[in-house]
Amino acid sequence: MKRSYIYILAGLIIFSSAYGAYSYKNTAFAPTSMSEDTPLQNQNTPRMNYTTATYEAVETFNDVTELQYPDFSVRYTGEKTEKMAVNPNIVFQSKTFLVTGKDGSSQTVSWTSAGDVAPALFTVGATQYTLELMFSEHAAGKLADTELVIAPK
Repeated sequence: MKRSYIYILAGLIIFSSAYGAYSYKNTAFAPTSMSEDTPLQNQNTPRMNYTTATYEAVETFNDVTELQYPDFSVRYTGEKTEKMAVNPNIVFQSKTFLVTGKDGSSQTVSWTSAGDVAPALFTVGATQYTLELMFSEHAAGKLADTELVIAPK
């Protein structure tokens, strides 16, 4: 008796995988607002917002905003909290950004709160830039957790 259920279940899986795409378009479960030529979009991927940014100015960043500077764009890719190997009671934060030049070249820039809290340095073309978090010499003060300042060095 159990074997017959397994064979029926296996047959349904094979049938549905072989004919599922065809039967989906011809059923009431098919989306009404999508044409057959429109590819499915991943509903879990948020749309990217593009913001024009200025050097030496405080800019707000998040995971769905790309800051567009004159020579490159910057996108926040995430953060992680880590413990020091020497002393697990000491916790530091690391934030990562993807910098993409106008020529399409990209690099990952990481900033960390461990040790000397200083700007992260990166180079695009022949120019070196600083990425400041927590505190900015250019903006003369403390920055919020979602604020940064980028300036040519």
